[in-house]
Amino acid sequence: MPTRAADENRLLEKFRRLPPDKAKEVEDFIDTLNQLPQPDATALDAAYREMASDQAREEEALAWSEAHIDDGLDALPEEKRGDWH
Repeated sequence: MPTRAADENRLLEKFRRLPPDKAKEVEDFIDTLNQLPQPDATALDAAYREMASDQAREEEALAWSEAHIDDGLDALPEEKRGDWH
């Protein structure tokens, strides 16, 4: 498995090969990503725990997922469909 440093080097090499206008687009995109609010992992974990402790909500979610289990199966190759029944 490549290390983070190796991944970063590979990404930088790709970036260096871009024409200037495309490099500017990538830079702008990264700036946009950096401006997005970062989730508070502790608050997110607490919210997930709170939701999971709601038994009625969990039962409703299970019922919904079971009712929709076949949605999209027609998009799978025939040999893969058996894995989902």
